[in-house]
Amino acid sequence: MGQQLKILFLFICTIMGARITHAQDKIFKTSGSNIEAKVTTVENKIIHYITPDGHKHGILKKDIAYIIYQNGSKDVFNIVDTAVVIDVPEPVRQPAKTEKPDNIYGKNIFAVTTAYSQSSDRTINDPGMGISFERLLGRRGFISINIPVMICFSATKDYYNSVVQSNNGQYYSIGGAPANYVGTYSACYLTPGVKLYLLRDSRRVRYSIGASFMAVLGGEPVGVRSAGYSNAGFSATYHYSMYGFMISNSLSIMASKHLLIALDLGIGIPETDNRYINSNTDNPETVLSTFIQGGLKIGYRY
Repeated sequence: MGQQLKILFLFICTIMGARITHAQDKIFKTSGSNIEAKVTTVENKIIHYITPDGHKHGILKKDIAYIIYQNGSKDVFNIVDTAVVIDVPEPVRQPAKTEKPDNIYGKNIFAVTTAYSQSSDRTINDPGMGISFERLLGRRGFISINIPVMICFSATKDYYNSVVQSNNGQYYSIGGAPANYVGTYSACYLTPGVKLYLLRDSRRVRYSIGASFMAVLGGEPVGVRSAGYSNAGFSATYHYSMYGFMISNSLSIMASKHLLIALDLGIGIPETDNRYINSNTDNPETVLSTFIQGGLKIGYRY
């Protein structure tokens, strides 16, 4: 009977030791070391535990940083900056790549422009100056609304400005030598339209193409003679207009955050033009000449 009790006692100890071995808690000390054991009692100042070999021990609570129990729960007693034991290391996160914002230069452009317009038949040969306002649309600024206004001047006559006043009061131009009156004439160019940029707004150098409605309103001096050409001539101002559209392209450079420099080149295509060419008939023909306009623009972007 005594031998059987001894065997039973050894069997129970074996089972208990196995349970203690497989059900361990982790005690992390403030010194950086850790202990694998079964925590039995947590008192005010001392924590009692049993090691896998079955021995009982106690440790001061002030020497323990934290305990992770075998069921996954955790008790923290002391937070130590110098602790070298880390439960689960966090992955190193790379900083996210951020795209350069598209509106670093602003959406509005106010510019001063110098330009020169020239047609193949020299009926247009106008240097001039003007201003423009441009507003970029959208976050990336691929499309803009452009409103330029330009005043052009010329001392060279674009055709023989010697006209005859018929009996019905209309003025018709005639051939032959120019009139004695010579002066400077001016024209106002209005070309509001849209521009399409091929690169996003954050780029320092950008290329654009555009389409604009074109209106040219001008006046120039003429020498006038009455019908029959016998009366003495006098000077007058001949007013004319052209309407059509313009196709343009532009290369712009941001020299700084606010300073813009651009080169513009456009083709003006008149659809209506009431300027008279040299003719002495009752049905004079009008000029309808395509022209090229190039210019330099310096602007402030905000």
